[in-house]
Amino acid sequence: MRNIKIRIAVVVNYEGEWYASGTHGEEDPNDAFTWLSDEIEEGEARYWVDAEVAVPETISVEGIAVPVEA
Repeated sequence: MRNIKIRIAVVVNYEGEWYASGTHGEEDPNDAFTWLSDEIEEGEARYWVDAEVAVPETISVEGIAVPVEA
């Protein structure tokens, strides 16, 4: 199984509410904070959450169909 590294922007306000956003590909990762600008207040805490997640794989299974007599 193949894994990829991801980065998620998280902001937390003084009331303990949190908001998260992320980007992918060649986008500027700081855009994730820009997208959160409507949800954040001055003085909020900003964090990056770095994680490694598995990329789903398609699995094929061979089988034999056996007819059922009625």
